[in-house]
Amino acid sequence: MSSSHTRRMMLKGSHRRAGLLAATEITVVMAMLVVLCWAGSRLVSLPDDELAAQAAMSRACSDRPVYRLAMEETGNRLWVFRPSQEVTGLNLVTSQIDKSRSSSGVALSMVAHSRDGATSLLVTHDNFIWLDREGLDPVWTELSVDSPTPTDLAVSADGSVALVALSDGTVHGWSVIDTRAGAFEYRLPQRGRLTRMCLNGDGLRLFATFNDGSASIHDAMTGNTLIDSPRLDSECTSAVWSDDGRRIAVSAAGGSVGLIDAESGERVWNATANFRRELLRITALAISPDGRWLAAGGLNTQCIVWDVTTPDVVRRLSGHDGLIRSLVFSPHANSLFTGGLDGTIREWSLESFATLRKFE
Repeated sequence: MSSSHTRRMMLKGSHRRAGLLAATEITVVMAMLVVLCWAGSRLVSLPDDELAAQAAMSRACSDRPVYRLAMEETGNRLWVFRPSQEVTGLNLVTSQIDKSRSSSGVALSMVAHSRDGATSLLVTHDNFIWLDREGLDPVWTELSVDSPTPTDLAVSADGSVALVALSDGTVHGWSVIDTRAGAFEYRLPQRGRLTRMCLNGDGLRLFATFNDGSASIHDAMTGNTLIDSPRLDSECTSAVWSDDGRRIAVSAAGGSVGLIDAESGERVWNATANFRRELLRITALAISPDGRWLAAGGLNTQCIVWDVTTPDVVRRLSGHDGLIRSLVFSPHANSLFTGGLDGTIREWSLESFATLRKFE
């Protein structure tokens, strides 16, 4: 074989190898670009609800987080429910705890309560449901391991009705009269997984939402459907009745917030902006007793307050170090109380929107 022919063969081989290397480099570069684009999209996109919840839970979470707040009608006492085996009554005149009672020493995963703090409904981490009322021996039910998951609890403001909703639409309930509790059970019409429910003040009507966005109002004692509401744009994250029973505040995972007329089931007010980017997920709602103010708390530690006579956001309240778990207005609608996983309670003025007091 001639030397020129050998050189030509070597050149062809080197060109082939160069081509293969170039193709490989292009493939690697393209793969890196794909990874960078994916990572960039992950960095600029919002975390999903589960990740956001985990982040909020791990950030500044106290060993005594505030789960629920309830204001007595006089406005002199705020009931504080923590997963620390007790219910405490905070005297707002003296700023001291003046009343407390045991919650049976159970490890809680969910809790709901009446306005006066006398009736509590508890779900434990080991699948027990407890109904705890002053003067009444605790009533409990054990769910089997393969039973549907409890998704929400509700206790009427007057403590007369307590409900536990399971994911398949089954509702376990108790009618509480004095020191007696009568149990009942029914199943709501299946529209998907039941996600949220709330009772009006006297416990006669139940608002329920499902993961397909459907919502409806039911007879709380029988489960019979009274009104079908317009479908929400996404799964409901929080819902609460107004004190007068005329409206229901709802929020959805997509970031929408609105008010539903409890008689017609129609939407009567909507926030103009989508708050998914600000709150990540709304975890608490409250309507002031006069119906003027609507407050929402979310996973990013903020609280947003609207005057519902106008579509504009009034204020963004920042101060908590963790997720805001509960909101409640004072009876005269001149202040708002917020309770968070950071273990603190803050009182905010509805005139200056500044923090008035902080309780730990």
